[in-house]
Amino acid sequence: MRNNVWDILRASAFAVALFASSFAVQAQHENDPPVIGAEHRALFDLVPHDAATHVAVADGDWNDPATWFGTEVPGDLSKVVIPAGRTVNISSVNRTVHKWIRVDGTLTFSTDRNTGLMVDTLIVDPAGHVQMGTAADPVQAGVKCKVIIADTGAIDINWDPNEFSRGFISHGRFTAHGQVKTPHAMLAKEAKRRAKKLTLDGTPAGWEVGDVLILPGSHSRRDFDETLVVTKITGKDVHVVGLTDAGAIDRGWRGLHNRHRLPNGKLPFVINVSRNVVIESQNVEHADEYGINRRRGHIMFMHSGVGKTDARYLGVYGLGRTDKRTPLESPEFDENGNRIPDRGHNTVGRYAFHFHRGGPAKAHATVVGLAIVDSPGLGLVNHSSHVQVSDSVAYNVVGSAFFTEAGDEIGFFENCTAVRMTGSGEGLQSRSKAAGVIQEIDFGHGGHGFWLQGGGVAVRNARVSGSGDSAIIFFTVALNEAGLGKARFDSSLAAPEVAMGRATVPVAQIPATLDGAYVFACRKGIETKFHQLSSRHGVKTRITNADTVWAGTPISVQYTRHFTIADSTFTGNTRRPGGSFMRRNSVTGWGNFENLNVRGWYWGVNVPLRGLNQIIGGSYENVRDIYISTTMDDNRLVQILGDIRFPDLTDRQLTRYNRRTRQTYVLKRHHVYLRTNYNPKHNDLTRLFARDIIRLGTLKYNDHQLFYYAQAADFVPFKSGSAASYVPPELIDKSNAQLWAEYGMAIGDAVAPADAFEDPVIHALIGAPIEYAPKVRLRNRKYTNRLNNYRFQYHVWRSDGRRHFVRWRDRINLREDWNLVTFEEEGHKRTLMIFGDITPPEFVLGNRDLTVNPADLRRGFRIVGRILDNSFGSKMFRKTFRGSHLKKLPLLTREDGSQYIELNFWVQDFARNRTAVTVELTVDPNEPLDHVKRRKWLKKRKTAKALLFLLGFDEES
Repeated sequence: MRNNVWDILRASAFAVALFASSFAVQAQHENDPPVIGAEHRALFDLVPHDAATHVAVADGDWNDPATWFGTEVPGDLSKVVIPAGRTVNISSVNRTVHKWIRVDGTLTFSTDRNTGLMVDTLIVDPAGHVQMGTAADPVQAGVKCKVIIADTGAIDINWDPNEFSRGFISHGRFTAHGQVKTPHAMLAKEAKRRAKKLTLDGTPAGWEVGDVLILPGSHSRRDFDETLVVTKITGKDVHVVGLTDAGAIDRGWRGLHNRHRLPNGKLPFVINVSRNVVIESQNVEHADEYGINRRRGHIMFMHSGVGKTDARYLGVYGLGRTDKRTPLESPEFDENGNRIPDRGHNTVGRYAFHFHRGGPAKAHATVVGLAIVDSPGLGLVNHSSHVQVSDSVAYNVVGSAFFTEAGDEIGFFENCTAVRMTGSGEGLQSRSKAAGVIQEIDFGHGGHGFWLQGGGVAVRNARVSGSGDSAIIFFTVALNEAGLGKARFDSSLAAPEVAMGRATVPVAQIPATLDGAYVFACRKGIETKFHQLSSRHGVKTRITNADTVWAGTPISVQYTRHFTIADSTFTGNTRRPGGSFMRRNSVTGWGNFENLNVRGWYWGVNVPLRGLNQIIGGSYENVRDIYISTTMDDNRLVQILGDIRFPDLTDRQLTRYNRRTRQTYVLKRHHVYLRTNYNPKHNDLTRLFARDIIRLGTLKYNDHQLFYYAQAADFVPFKSGSAASYVPPELIDKSNAQLWAEYGMAIGDAVAPADAFEDPVIHALIGAPIEYAPKVRLRNRKYTNRLNNYRFQYHVWRSDGRRHFVRWRDRINLREDWNLVTFEEEGHKRTLMIFGDITPPEFVLGNRDLTVNPADLRRGFRIVGRILDNSFGSKMFRKTFRGSHLKKLPLLTREDGSQYIELNFWVQDFARNRTAVTVELTVDPNEPLDHVKRRKWLKKRKTAKALLFLLGFDEES
């Protein structure tokens, strides 16, 4: 048949239209980077026109012989082309399995009856269109329209070395319009154990008998979710029944197994995952010897296909085969373009619903009412595209339910809900920072509802339950992609005050937006990391209207600056307050906390150590409501403002029992708690003397200032026998009054006034605001290895408000360790500290495995360890050697015949003293390949009851 088709078609005028799209493919990426054009060619090489066994020659029904050349309807494992200008309609449930279908024209599905198509690979040309209902003619209620990605055996990597196949990949137009359904609803009453009815806060639209609901559990570390099927709907009351593990109706179901109750009268939500337009995998239960299912299908809207996608109320069931439980391992190719054997065990990018490199500045995709059920990797992925997602749900996704990949994306996730993201159980960066052979970049594997690689995609009204890690995270590290480089944000898509006249903006400098979030039963709540650290535009990231319950640590802002958290509620254990409301680290700064309701925690707001930080209004009901530790720079200003409420805690809430001593004790409540940290980062003693201003503007103490107890005039900060070894002898056993008189030095750069007083609920001294001595800052390096003839320079901010530069004419000599240089400014003694250091650092290697297969050298190698030095103590060290560098190093031979290469590098301390380090990396062809060593032996994933119930064709109408 094939030869007859092409012998005739090549000689006909019909071939002109048939091959027109081939030329379009060549021009599609004319101005794009080569890597994108290569992706395009690799995809369409899978479905060349001249490999087709069946070609549509007329508009018509799929099952009508007249539609096809030779009047032969496509049969088993057929290879089908629908040419440009031709429209073929599916009007029935077609159970024939097709090898591939290429749509250059239009493929439609009837909307008034059950329809279905089974195909291994469905590819849509840039000019093609797959239509499963339209806005004017959606697939009708009670009717199912399905595409099933068929399992035709293991993927043929000789035909498809990139593993694009076994999926639906579209460069063209995709339109799907199913029955409108309310995607999620809040409960109006508690769902009690043994209940068989849910009462919602409103009447849901489009819900029907037979719909599958997921009612999330209320435990943050155990899966107490319940899968339910609707049996009757009466207004806001939804009657339900459970399922067996096999996905069948449980005739002996006795009602809900668990209590679905949250503290303080809060209630969970329920999601509806049933849709009548569906794309699903045929084989969801296969597992290879490592426990990975590599026979699942995937969906990818590639390049031009992104902006041509309009998917509304579509079900995506059992799709995605990239498994986030184990490290990524994509196919690799040699210099001749041939696939290297035994690679590609866990190929990246084969996700459930994936928008791939459509271009953020180009047309946007529209997704409304999507339901993703069960994915081993990621759910909906926006990769370098513009995607607008609303009213969508995802259930039982391993890595991240809603995900942005590179950091340059734009769009939004609005009114979306994610339930049960189990995660890998590894840290956020554990794979990308691991020692040894360089692994593929792999983010979002921890178990997250929303993972945002950049700030350009807004999140509004998100709901998350059951995340193995943070429910919502802005992890704004630009993805560095081979052939494309590190992603940057197009400044034309950013606000002018953020762009600041630049053509592009670093991903980490784009402010993020989270407005509205309801999070419960998650390991962590809302997180930002590596975000806005270098921003100079002053536009803050805003997290507003959030509500977290039983969410581990509800807020984490490590490596984050310039942010506002406002109008939000964060509830912990109100019966027995414990744990921390927030995490930050030593570089966090410039944070605003406005009108928050924080209750049920031991530690409340952990005030950042840098910049201007404000706590404005709100209500705090914790053991230590506002915790302030000594600053990390001399610009920190803390303002506690407005009508802040501190409701009382009962004795029962504050009572604890020590099991070891068998004694009961009562915690002391503090509204504000100041603590001097005598272990500054990297032993930097100057941090203790940095200016640290904490002002009160509350109704109780308006226009007052707080001082650490360590700022009292008679307090001795550094006592013999307890002071750190690096504290200079000049400071030992002297009170603040003495230190101030001799050096103009004091903790926080001020001595508390003599009339400062105390309040039992404030762990600090309280006094009137004070006038500070002129601020001074060292102009030259704080750490130096030049001990003789050191030229001393500094800046000073004098009473005229201006900054002045001062350079001493005479040079000074320094000793090793901290030196005190004292001088006068405007009648005040001032002292700056300089660390003299001529001792080179030491290096302690952290790599456990220093043997590699020579084939792994091309991937690069990472050395990790610690630098030990008399200045900073201990500091983490990482050094990455690129594969191109390693391959050029000479192969050396030891006496025992083993071979190695030398990795030479320097480690350096803050004073620029250097130590040369040589690490021998053994090269052994018998060593297992690194990616094989890192593979995990996984348990076969248990197929979710909901997925088993939803899969398969319904009978024809």
